[in-house]
Formats: sequence, C-alpha cells, structure tokens
Amino acid sequence: MNTYQKLSKAELLEQQQTKVVNELIGLIESGVDPWQKEWVAQSTHLNAATGHNYQGQNILILDLYMMARKYANPIWMGAAQARQYQLRPKKGSKAVYILYPQLIKFEKENKDGEKELQAFTKFKFVPVFNIDDLNGNEDNRQHLLARYNPPARKGELERLENVEETIKSFHKVQGLETRWGGDRAYYSGSGDYIVMPQREAFKTKEGLYATWLHECSHASGSQKRLKRNLTGGKGTNAYAREELIAELSAYLCCRRLQIASKVEGHASYLQSWLRCLKADPSLLFKSLQAANKACNLICGPEVHVEEVK
Repeated sequence: MNTYQKLSKAELLEQQQTKVVNELIGLIESGVDPWQKEWVAQSTHLNAATGHNYQGQNILILDLYMMARKYANPIWMGAAQARQYQLRPKKGSKAVYILYPQLIKFEKENKDGEKELQAFTKFKFVPVFNIDDLNGNEDNRQHLLARYNPPARKGELERLENVEETIKSFHKVQGLETRWGGDRAYYSGSGDYIVMPQREAFKTKEGLYATWLHECSHASGSQKRLKRNLTGGKGTNAYAREELIAELSAYLCCRRLQIASKVEGHASYLQSWLRCLKADPSLLFKSLQAANKACNLICGPEVHVEEVK
C-alpha cells in the first residue's frame, strides 16, 4: 500500500524552514552564537554557474550553513547547474535551502474603477549544493573554484572611516542622536536616542562600531522608521525576537562594511532564541527579512541583482 501523501505548499514551506532552523539550533546548542565574530566574514557567496553573488537574507543563511557544516568554500550551485559541468552531489550530501525571489504581478481596480498593475515579491526555497559536496569532473570543479574572486579587503583606516561615515549619515538622515557616557549601550525608544559608553571604554574600534551598529539596528525599528514591536520586556518572546533582528542586522552591516561583528558587553540571548525557534521555525525567516530591511536602512540598499537558476 502506498502511504505517500503529497505535501501542501504550506506544509512544504514549514518542512524547508525547519531544515534550516535545525542547523541553527544545532549551533546554538553547542554554545555557538553564529553572528558574533571577532574576525571579518568572507565578503561574498558565489553561484559558480551564473557568476552572481548571493544577497540579503541568503548571506545569513549561507553563512549559517558554512559554520554548521564547516564548508571551506563559499561557492554554490544547483544540481541541474552542476550537471552542466559533469558534476553531481556526493553520496550522502545534503542540499542547503536558500530564498529565491519571485515578482508576482496582478491587476487591481483603483478608486476610479480603473485597473492598475501592482506587484509584490514572494519568496520560495530552492536547493543548492556547496562545491565541497560535488564530485565528478575534477577539472571542471577546479575551474569553478577558480571563479571565486572576492573583492579586495580595504585597509583598516579606510574601513573604519567608512563605518563612522555610514553611522553618522544614518543619524543625520533619520534625525537620530547618540549620547556618550555611562557603562552600557542601549537604544531609548521613548526618547529616540542611542546611549553608548565613551569611545575609549571599548577594547577595539571594531568592537565600538559593532556595538553602535547593533543599537542603530534597534533604532531602525522605531515607529517613525520600520515600525517593529519594541515594547517587549526582558524575558518575553517579543524582546528575544527584537534582539535576534538587531543581531542579524548588525551582522549584515558589519559584513558589508568589512569589520568584525563581535559586540562588546553583549548579553547572550542564545537560550531565548532557542526556545522561540523551536516553538516557531518561521520566526527565523521573519527576522531575516526584518534584519535585511534594517541593514538597508542603515547602510543603504544593495544594488546587485541576484540570480539563481
């Protein structure tokens, strides 16, 4: 008797979300905070077949898989793409699931009864494989490895000046203030200002900027900006979710600005995230989307178009 039952779209989405979240849960249960790094993350993830760099939320997802599975190369491609190069997934290897944007267009009547073309972006999961999990034609595999040519890392002084300018520009455009002094860093939602310890209190300049970007990420969620729920008290799911968004956003900002993402004096919310993610795997993807919006508000939008086939 065939007991196979085709999954609905909602069930398939939940299954795929759970697969990604389980990778994160495994890291957290081992005591690893995936987005707190004392070094500069690799700058790009490449689709070796198309030559395009993955963007936005997919950067976080692929970084997560790199850490969880200890891949050496940030190079990816779909199984169909691999076959074009006489490559195939190794026995026992598993795909990773990334988000592929689809532009959905539709017509809607306006108040005058005229039809207008409208659109929204919908995401679906697509499987890709790391090049470390592909074998077959080794010459072709080496050729694809050679395609990875990340942009040169800027000098330390230039990078730090760029971060300072980016944060100050965000403050100016958003009418935000940072007050210096005290022994903790936080964002005041009621007053719409950031409080930071004096600059000399930080062990490193990158630690200062990573912490500042974390608080800028909280500030991005105010009702005058991205309108997130910032009212949750400590210990609540709302508080844990906002901390996760800020953590992800600061990581994306640090990555884009080429500095380490280790926030100084940062309390660990790993157990809170673990509880929330186990209860609702979709939380990660809602947080990824919110974090990407926050990063784009702080650093400016990404300009490259991502292509996945």
